[in-house]
Amino acid sequence: MNQQEIDQSLDRMTENAVSDMDKLFAVRLKTILNQIATMYQKYSNGEGELSWTDLNHFNRYQQLLTNIQGLLEMCICKTL
Repeated sequence: MNQQEIDQSLDRMTENAVSDMDKLFAVRLKTILNQIATMYQKYSNGEGELSWTDLNHFNRYQQLLTNIQGLLEMCICKTL
């Protein structure tokens, strides 16, 4: 499954979601995937490879995980 198919699938999930929580989760998931794709494009070596060293440089990976955690926590808080 390529990125475009994933985006389309998430759009369908959002449209067909029964509850607000499902919709919010699908939107957050799409945001997270876009952040990962952006990081990959920005830091990969141009040959389609992203090394662990490049990902961890300047603590990029940990910052991404912290951002994802914040998005998911906001998602959970909004549904409660």
